[in-house]
Amino acid sequence: MFNKDVKEDVGKLSQSIDELKNSHKEHSEKINGLTDAFNKMSKMNSDYNKSISVEIEKIVELKKSFETELNSFVFLKDKIKKELIENFKDNIKKEFNSLNEESIKHFELKKDINESANLLKNFNNNVIKLNNISNSIKEADFELSKHFANMENTNRDKVELMKEVDRLRGILAKYKRER
Repeated sequence: MFNKDVKEDVGKLSQSIDELKNSHKEHSEKINGLTDAFNKMSKMNSDYNKSISVEIEKIVELKKSFETELNSFVFLKDKIKKELIENFKDNIKKEFNSLNEESIKHFELKKDINESANLLKNFNNNVIKLNNISNSIKEADFELSKHFANMENTNRDKVELMKEVDRLRGILAKYKRER
């Protein structure tokens, strides 16, 4: 849409320049015609000579005015072009910064997931150690209720960690879908 508007504006500007060129050409042709008429009129009558001189001066002033307007139009065109380029650069810079921020968030999330996985491994290792210890202890050495309470706590911790892992996997999946 941005390019379409720019193309339309450039097309309009080109059309205006063509019209101005045609107008300039017409004015140049008129000046040439007036010069010829001036030469003929100066031969015929010296009174007409003064009025034609005045007309030529007006045409020259009009030409200067036209050139001034054309120059200001070219300046305006260059100014618009520079502003469009600056706006384009600013938009690209904003998009780059946004992508950079998303990349940083992605790596932070990956780091958090890796840390959670390491915690889960440590927890799993601790559960294995606990199972080994519980297998080596004689049944007569501890009370069944203490063992049951410890297992409940361990199971609760394990369930909480598994929920945390599931939650982190969901976040990771959501993040991947958003990308």
